[in-house]
Amino acid sequence: MNREASVFFPPEVFGHHIGPEKCHMSGRVLSMQFRAFSAAASGGHMGMELDLRKLSAQDQSEVAPAIAFFAARGPIHRPSTITSTAPAGAGDGG
Repeated sequence: MNREASVFFPPEVFGHHIGPEKCHMSGRVLSMQFRAFSAAASGGHMGMELDLRKLSAQDQSEVAPAIAFFAARGPIHRPSTITSTAPAGAGDGG
């Protein structure tokens, strides 16, 4: 989905969110550390799709460094984006 949308939108408008341990769409169960740092390192914005008050102490200790990482780095904004459908030389100033 992101690949197709990236033809029309730059990467900085995309965002990734930390969701519950069990994904409601796929049923996959992923660790908080994986979910948190995947969202923090995505390049776009970062959000939460869970109630932070209900996290275990373990999950809280794993999400805090990811939030701090994202807050220190912030979203990555690029002056130009080249997609796989861009003509050769597009976006390189030439």
